[in-house]
Amino acid sequence: MTAPGTRGHSFSVPVAVRQPTEHHPDSGVACPTCEHVYGRHEGVKTGRDFVFAHAEIARLFLRIGEGMSLRAASRELRESIFRACHRHRSTRPFRSIRPGETSRQANLAVNYLDAFASAVVAALHPTDWPQIVVLDTTTLFTRGYRASRTEPADGTATESRVGNLKAGTILVALDGTAGPRARPCLMQVAGAKDAECWKDFFRTLDGAPEVIVADLDQAIGRAVRETWPDAILLHSRHHLAVQMRARAVADGVPERIRLEAPVPTLRPLPWTGERLRRWADAPAP
Repeated sequence: MTAPGTRGHSFSVPVAVRQPTEHHPDSGVACPTCEHVYGRHEGVKTGRDFVFAHAEIARLFLRIGEGMSLRAASRELRESIFRACHRHRSTRPFRSIRPGETSRQANLAVNYLDAFASAVVAALHPTDWPQIVVLDTTTLFTRGYRASRTEPADGTATESRVGNLKAGTILVALDGTAGPRARPCLMQVAGAKDAECWKDFFRTLDGAPEVIVADLDQAIGRAVRETWPDAILLHSRHHLAVQMRARAVADGVPERIRLEAPVPTLRPLPWTGERLRRWADAPAP
């Protein structure tokens, strides 16, 4: 009991919960699963001063892992708990959230990824290299400003906002032992794709693979020889086919032609000097 004239104690539930609002279809009625009506101290268990429960955050991670964008995953999570805007703002269209709609920002997924990524990666990320590794790269693009190609009349330099500024290179390693549906075992962002970047990438995991499949990049070959001298380096058939197709098109070879038909080339063959190339000595059976 508190003394007369003093402020009373403030009690709160030991575990934070989220009560259904009047907009929720289950508000004020029994739970459709257990037929239990939520009391004031009951509800979806959340962190203190948090809105979303752990199960809902886990579902957000699953959507992102399935390939959904951060913006779409954030919007789906907000819509699942009826977190919509109920205020009218007197601003221009497409400048604010309309009544009844959810936010279109991706910061919800970004913030939860920053908070839980280290724990998820530590629990699920592989620690050793698999027996077969497939290496590849892709370019990391970002938004920014680039000098305009057209110069104004006064001669001052201008910039335009673009979305294809090169911000680095994404190094990717796939697990070749997973069958036709190879899954990534390691992905990192590097400033370039030279031999030093690849060697730092290889030292991220323990052990050494037996077979490495990659394109004809000389930096990969040098990094593999210096890091894993006993590994077997195989050239990717896909990259070889792409380079052969590009070379054939550059020589004037049509994309579709009969095997026995001679093909006129734009450049003479280096070993004979002729301008006709035959892909077979005799017609195919």
